[in-house]
Amino acid sequence: RVEQRTFFGNFAQVKMCETCFGKGEVPKKSCGVCKGSGRMRGKREVKVVFAAGIEDGQIIKIKGGGEAGERGGGVGDLYVIMKVKKHTLFERKKADLYARREIKITEALLGKTFHMKDIGGGEVSFSVPSGFDFDELLKILGHGMPRLGGYGRGDLFIKLSVKTPKRVSAKAKKLLEELEQEL
Repeated sequence: RVEQRTFFGNFAQVKMCETCFGKGEVPKKSCGVCKGSGRMRGKREVKVVFAAGIEDGQIIKIKGGGEAGERGGGVGDLYVIMKVKKHTLFERKKADLYARREIKITEALLGKTFHMKDIGGGEVSFSVPSGFDFDELLKILGHGMPRLGGYGRGDLFIKLSVKTPKRVSAKAKKLLEELEQEL
């Protein structure tokens, strides 16, 4: 108990002893490493398991992974803020992925099957449906990111763009004109 006299009167305050920190005893010799705090500076390795589908900015709490408490206090928790690296092929929006794919107009008209790798390295096959509007996105169900908590996967959306040839031969031009008449 600490008492102080001031101009406004006497003030009493209960504080922890600055010598023994409430333990009631003072060691004869203080530790040279921790200087009486009961903890040491250093590094240690903490194993962190990231769940599939975790998003940028999410926080993971690792119970008991933080610093040791002072004077025998409990160990704190470690909070890890996730920073997800951008992918070179896919853009992510929550559990859905977006990609671009360039195709030839003839491949689209002939209904050819296209193949590409998904985010997990598996193969995705798709073809352009008849009457498809190239301003829209082609949706492939279940080939996006895993949903956090194991509730399925998001979808993969592909923006198709048509690649036109730089030069068209006379023979190809004639065939295209015949095709135009047919369609």
